[in-house]
Amino acid sequence: MTLNPSKPAPPMNVTSNLDQALDMLGDQDTVRALQLTRSLDEALGQLNKNQVYRPETKQEPDDTVEATIRPVASEADLANIYRLVYDAYLEKGFIEPRNDPQLKYNAEMDDIPETTVLVVEGSGLLLGTVSVTVDGPAGMPADRDFKATADMVRGEGRKLAGVWRLVTRCGYTDERNLVMALIGEAVQQAMEKGVQSCLCAINPKHEHFYRRLLGMKRIAYARSMKGLQNAPGVCLRCDEEDVPEWWKR
Repeated sequence: MTLNPSKPAPPMNVTSNLDQALDMLGDQDTVRALQLTRSLDEALGQLNKNQVYRPETKQEPDDTVEATIRPVASEADLANIYRLVYDAYLEKGFIEPRNDPQLKYNAEMDDIPETTVLVVEGSGLLLGTVSVTVDGPAGMPADRDFKATADMVRGEGRKLAGVWRLVTRCGYTDERNLVMALIGEAVQQAMEKGVQSCLCAINPKHEHFYRRLLGMKRIAYARSMKGLQNAPGVCLRCDEEDVPEWWKR
């Protein structure tokens, strides 16, 4: 997968298993290969408002074509995201099957001005998404499970944001590049808004990846995330002074 516009990454082995991909991040050549930059302005030129994600389709994205990161631009985009999240969480066993195959997790945050929702598209398909919410009157998604912890950080007087709903298309082979690109864009979005610290609630099995990648620190643990099942969580903190220089544009 090549993200457009960006500097091409050196060739890498691909994997369909995100856990395996995360384990490989200790390879410094891989880390350097994932130093990507993106331009949302050019990505917007490739917007297709009518594209609707259909997981049952037999079409699969071609990893050799270019993919773009852009903000959501329509209700259809959000519907695609809710379906993508449903499929991903169902596969991981975090939810039970339901008649309405959409998961509007923290959807109340989608329509507030403090939130930026990003998607990655390639081969006419939705490949992934991530959201960034700057702390404000409505709070952040981290308040759902870690309110006391978030309030503690607020007490330091730093400008905060939550990075949340990082989800990729089930079975996509170049998931490693996809995850890295989404995280990189989320970090840039936060820094451009003057954010000094980010909070992120994730599954503990991915904690090592985030700690190595962005210098994040665990500040809280939850045995089960609200609204999900079999889903423990950790709240990680990322401070701007700890973000590696190669993440910054």
